[in-house]
Amino acid sequence: MKIEEIKLIVSKQIQVGKNEIKSNLRAHGKVVSGRTLRSLRSETTNTPTSVTGRIWSTVSYFPAMERGRGPFKGGSERGLSERLYSWSKLKGISFQTDTQRWAFSYALARKINKEGTRLFKQGGRQDIYTPVVATIKKSILTALNKSSVLAAADVVKFEHIDLKMTI
Repeated sequence: MKIEEIKLIVSKQIQVGKNEIKSNLRAHGKVVSGRTLRSLRSETTNTPTSVTGRIWSTVSYFPAMERGRGPFKGGSERGLSERLYSWSKLKGISFQTDTQRWAFSYALARKINKEGTRLFKQGGRQDIYTPVVATIKKSILTALNKSSVLAAADVVKFEHIDLKMTI
């Protein structure tokens, strides 16, 4: 019973964390199509002696929301110009012709592949998912301490806090 109560606490905080990340993405203007928001997943699993909570994204570019994207080693990133083409439409950037939009997308992809994004060059930011990790840890510890789930001899250990990226 004890492990199930802990799982419930962790599960609630993981869900709150996922929603907080979504709010941060919106607040910082990182939502254009909604694909990134829809990519966020969470789960909580347990064994007889541990509980694991995870938040991850199914899009490979998610870490770039905070870190930016560095130069692409080995030529160019496949599909980047196509994604930039779609992004420019969704952002409402005007072009006189579709050919001009493609030219813009290819040129921007070439620049990003060579130099990285402005955010990357500026050293990134830490206001999308980084603060959420610390908040989740604190919230879980607070909730566990308030509940009668843990005995005085119990040890809570955060072995690995990670926003796992899956492609």
